[in-house]
Amino acid sequence: MTEQEVRSRLSNELEALGPKSRQHVESVFDDSTDELDYGLRAAVSWVESAADGTWRYILAPSEAKLRYGEPHTWLASDELLASLGRRFAAAAVKALRLWEPESEPSRPTPRALRWVHAMLLHLPHVSEEVKGQARAVVRRVRPRSRSRWEHREFAQQRDDEQLTEICAAIERILGDPATAARKSALRDPEQVTVDDLSRASEEVLLDYLDRHSGNDTLVEKALLSFASHAYRPKLPFSDVLARHSAPEAALPRITTNLRRHLGGGPHLRETWARQVLALQDCTPELIRALPAWTVLTVGGDRYRSAHRAVAAVVLSALGDNDEACGPASPAVQPHTPVPLLGFGSVTSSMPPYRARRGQSRRAPNRPIGLCRALAHAMQRAVSATTLPCRRLGEIWEMIFH
Repeated sequence: MTEQEVRSRLSNELEALGPKSRQHVESVFDDSTDELDYGLRAAVSWVESAADGTWRYILAPSEAKLRYGEPHTWLASDELLASLGRRFAAAAVKALRLWEPESEPSRPTPRALRWVHAMLLHLPHVSEEVKGQARAVVRRVRPRSRSRWEHREFAQQRDDEQLTEICAAIERILGDPATAARKSALRDPEQVTVDDLSRASEEVLLDYLDRHSGNDTLVEKALLSFASHAYRPKLPFSDVLARHSAPEAALPRITTNLRRHLGGGPHLRETWARQVLALQDCTPELIRALPAWTVLTVGGDRYRSAHRAVAAVVLSALGDNDEACGPASPAVQPHTPVPLLGFGSVTSSMPPYRARRGQSRRAPNRPIGLCRALAHAMQRAVSATTLPCRRLGEIWEMIFH
């Protein structure tokens, strides 16, 4: 747009200005000064300054704290603060339409994105136009990648961390703007991760699953999130499983590939095994799909007792075979088929009883439970590097064939 087109479009506004204001506007049109660049960025500069300065705690009242970390007591009501937030969001949308990338980009700082995040938090409705323009700003202001050997000052490192957090928060809101609380948005269901769901509260996760019902992939991610966040009294594991269209087929498939989904954390596999074993319709086939070492060492209802469902599978596998009580088979090399282990060798492989501090040392040796003893016997027969990766069904085939 040329200068004449701008003057023609804003003729009424220019005539209503006073002498000093008119002089300031005329200096913007003067090519001999740098006022033009300043005028083009005036709207964006104002919202940047407000969101990072005078309006920062009005837009995020929970961040306002006293000297020792105590929350600030506001004299203004929550309704007034929310109304001011909406007024800022309306002004920020107008500035967003006028935003243009800098011709000479400088080092990005959190100030350059904090106003976009505040606008998305307080905007009543996020349109597709606003989404596209906000993503354009994020792509331009995103912190650049650095070499691990590149030296950074503490302030620069802190700014990069804050900028990364703000970018991630904006992406989550843009992916899921319909959430009731945008501060806890979880982004698009196709992009949300198991870690994102594990950090979400019960209310947020329940609202997220309700708004995206029928998405089996999202339900499976929510199930896997219980491995990191198992305590959800209002949203149990069984209720999330019931949201799946084919839970009977999905749960064994997830359990079989558990290491690929959860990684190598033993505590994650143990939590998953406890959730599966707590199901009312937990079948022996599902138990055999669990990681062998995890399911055999998980405890039961009482201290130093095996889980009843796992013990039932063990006893069912032993059956009435007389050879189970025979002598132990000779040791074999790892990665080779393991013959039937005698039940006598299993019981003899139980570790001896060790008295705790304050207990009598004359207490007799006693077993630690059938399943744990079987696990120790399996550790002697199978390589310790491959045992945790084996499924219980595979170990069954190696021992009880």
